[in-house]
Amino acid sequence: MTPSILSPQTKPKDAPMQHQRLMTLSVQVRIALLICLLLSFTVVLVRLTSSAKAHHKQNIPTSPAIHDSKPVPATPGTLSAYGDLPLAFVPNSGQLDSRVRYAAQVGNSSFYFTSQDVRFVTSTRDSGLSLRLSFVGANPTPEIASSGGMTGKFNYLIGDDRTKWRTGIKPYGGIVYRNLWPGIDLKFAGDNGALKYEFHIAPGADPRNIRLAYAGANRLTLDREGNLQIHTQLGNLKDTRPVSFQLIDGERVPVHSKYRLEHETYGFELGSYDSRFPIIIDPLMGYSTFVGGGTQGFGIAVDASGNAYITGLTGSSTFPTTVGAFDTTFNGGTCGGCGDAFVTKLNPSGTDLVYSTYLGGSGNDAANGIAIDAAGNVYLTGFTESTNFPTTPAAFDISDNAGTDAFVTKLNADGSDLLYSSYLGGSLPGVTCSPLPCPHDTGEAIVVDLIGNAYVTGFTSSRDFPTTAGAFDTTYFNGSASTIFVTKLNANGSALIYSTFLGVSGRGNAIAVAGDGSAYVTGNASAGFPTTPGAFDETGAGSDAFVTKFNPDGSALL
Repeated sequence: MTPSILSPQTKPKDAPMQHQRLMTLSVQVRIALLICLLLSFTVVLVRLTSSAKAHHKQNIPTSPAIHDSKPVPATPGTLSAYGDLPLAFVPNSGQLDSRVRYAAQVGNSSFYFTSQDVRFVTSTRDSGLSLRLSFVGANPTPEIASSGGMTGKFNYLIGDDRTKWRTGIKPYGGIVYRNLWPGIDLKFAGDNGALKYEFHIAPGADPRNIRLAYAGANRLTLDREGNLQIHTQLGNLKDTRPVSFQLIDGERVPVHSKYRLEHETYGFELGSYDSRFPIIIDPLMGYSTFVGGGTQGFGIAVDASGNAYITGLTGSSTFPTTVGAFDTTFNGGTCGGCGDAFVTKLNPSGTDLVYSTYLGGSGNDAANGIAIDAAGNVYLTGFTESTNFPTTPAAFDISDNAGTDAFVTKLNADGSDLLYSSYLGGSLPGVTCSPLPCPHDTGEAIVVDLIGNAYVTGFTSSRDFPTTAGAFDTTYFNGSASTIFVTKLNANGSALIYSTFLGVSGRGNAIAVAGDGSAYVTGNASAGFPTTPGAFDETGAGSDAFVTKFNPDGSALL
């Protein structure tokens, strides 16, 4: 089981136990990797030492932990090498709260194994999550045994009181809760750097006794494929439908299995099987990973090969970039708290970065929408407050306008260069600007057609936002806090094919395009929004969602 975090947007209020490990690795581990690990670990160790006098007692985390250390920038091979390190289960020798029996670390995520539950705490600089996987109706004092001894030792040098230091702790490759339910063991182990679990059911034991609950989750649901969706305030975790089997006469015999939800807990329901032989239930897991610290993902796309592309905003100067990417240096630090947009491409298994790059200037920049064409080129839109946002010479608009501009950027297939990049915005406010700066133009979503034209929607408060002759609406609605725009750029980003306002107050949030070039837009809008005769609902009330279809040249609503 490898819990994941999607769309982190909240900041934890509490800062519970912070601890750090200094591991003496075997000589076979690559020296470069060891240096990277030591650089990262030393920052936290120094902070812990200086604060230990006021915080001698450590507790099991019950809310997201905050770590001030920043990850070492990744290079091709470094990220995958770190992921290849075996997962270590470290016994509690007094370095943790007495209730913890073992602990394990996966990236920014910590797992604490107690007799009654497994506690999971993950954190980045700006967000975090705490969950507790509890064993419902289980043996309250199960035997927890280790398995698979590992080389190397862990040392906990916490605080300036040497009597509290714990050194030479031997790690293990896995642990097992024996007879957690009658005749049922629960095993945890590492799998390619991730944490996984499985149930071993003895002959004659009843698998229906297995009951688990996620404290800290909002709810549990099953999707159409039978995967378990664990809904949290920061996004969903997913356990894929379990695979179950028996080993009979040396052969693996599949057993039909699925999750069973009951009163905010879950267990398993099995088909027919031979009760004379053990059963193994193995809940599989789709990949999940963190990228960067102080980072929020706002858009995602997937190409035909299964590579995932994510974009958003990062405030981290050590966001993982790759050698040869367009921009490997953080730009947004000069305005105090500013961030850069980023684009990261992960391989189909999610185990390594294909490329990862910053995108921005010295102000605040964020990418909200992303699209991929058949050649693997990436199209982005968002907003920039930078007067030096990277543009290309032949692009539609290479000069900052005022306040916040939208942008449209096309990145080549290997992430090494911009094929075009343009500002998109106006300089004359449509409303009274308070506070400054003003106006405000933001791209929210982007899509690309078969010949490479990009369609963008978002919102603007600029009276002179660029529109085109013959477009549906070229007049800004005075008095509106923001007005929706829909813009189509040609394939090389040098000109607008059409650009139009849409309605009164509102914003465009998503856009799609049909094969004939008709654009479909949705978002929210106020009363007075233009509708068409015979449409589903022609009367608005307050702030409504809308669905609008433009003809291919953007001159009329279909």
